[in-house]
Amino acid sequence: MIKKKIIIKGPKVHDVGYRLFLLDEAEDRLIPFFSVKNIRNTAQVVEVLVCGEEDKVERFIEFVTNNYPDDAEVISVSVDDYEGDIRTIESFSRSFSISQLSKIARTGVAMLNLQSNMNDTLSDVKDTQSNMNDTMSNMNET
Repeated sequence: MIKKKIIIKGPKVHDVGYRLFLLDEAEDRLIPFFSVKNIRNTAQVVEVLVCGEEDKVERFIEFVTNNYPDDAEVISVSVDDYEGDIRTIESFSRSFSISQLSKIARTGVAMLNLQSNMNDTLSDVKDTQSNMNDTMSNMNET
């Protein structure tokens, strides 16, 4: 088993589905230990940790070096040996799913608040229109 740390840098490597893209590939290649996170520095960075059989990890690295999500803009991919702990791919997958569901929930709440504000605005517009209609009716009667 070998452990590697992969650093992906570029002007657009966050918010393009990179973590899911890499998780999917790691699962396809049966990588048993895997973790990936976005790092916010002066530049956008994605840090990937992998551990598994040498041939599987090497093929994963080859994939990561040559393939990117559609909207990603990558400047460099570097690979180094890694000595620390790496969580299981199942543990990462669970944690990642929970974080994504949390984002969806926050977005849903924001959309509901926006819809409520729009309904209030429409109600105000209807009241204004009704007042204008009453005023016009009064003007026509005189």
